[in-house]
Amino acid sequence: MDKKNETVNVLGYFVHKDDKELNSYSVMVIINEKWSHTKELTGYCPQESHFGTDREYLKECRKISKDDYLKASKLFYTPAEYLQ
Repeated sequence: MDKKNETVNVLGYFVHKDDKELNSYSVMVIINEKWSHTKELTGYCPQESHFGTDREYLKECRKISKDDYLKASKLFYTPAEYLQ
């Protein structure tokens, strides 16, 4: 399959449970894609780009809507395939 046409498996949009404010530093999209041999998931934060994480970290986060993610990340780039 052509890499450009692959569907990205987005697990959802999140913020750490202790973050009181939704902004481009606090919101993230988590993708079900292996980051490295030690990190099982890929995350993306509009201000800080890609990072590796694991499912345990998601227990420290709360899910937000895609709409909330978009509002908080406005004016900052997010790959289009993460917003489908």
